[in-house]
Amino acid sequence: MKSILEICQEVADISATKRPEDLFDRNSQHEAIWLSVAKMELDNLLRFGDWQELTKEGVLRTAAKKTKYIMSNVVPDFYSLLNNTVYVKDGQEKVIGAITPEEWMREKYFNCPGADIKFKLQNGMINFLTPPADGLKIVFQYRSNNIVMDGGTFEEKSILR
Repeated sequence: MKSILEICQEVADISATKRPEDLFDRNSQHEAIWLSVAKMELDNLLRFGDWQELTKEGVLRTAAKKTKYIMSNVVPDFYSLLNNTVYVKDGQEKVIGAITPEEWMREKYFNCPGADIKFKLQNGMINFLTPPADGLKIVFQYRSNNIVMDGGTFEEKSILR
């Protein structure tokens, strides 16, 4: 398996530009450009692929009267939620979720919310329409942003941020 640096070096050879030596050299604008291009391409691949290796399961424990949870505090490697995978594990009840902005406003201001748990993802947060019960275990599948492996430690890492 080739490293990102090796792939960038091959692209440099094909495009007749100077080869990068170290993508993470903070003192080199040339290396920073190559890293930026690699990040952009990896982000595009991540967004449009069905990458099973990047699919993970997350767990959110609700707290009394709390409606907002920062996703990076729940799962630090969160990239995106996989649709229709959110469940309340304690009762096998499916969470009605990922509603559109229009549905959110209609439910919030014009309807009496029922017992269903509804949420939206916005600005890196999961925001419930009404506070769910205290201590619910909500499980979901998500796409991880850890898309590379450190060649020395074989640790999953992200270069997207």
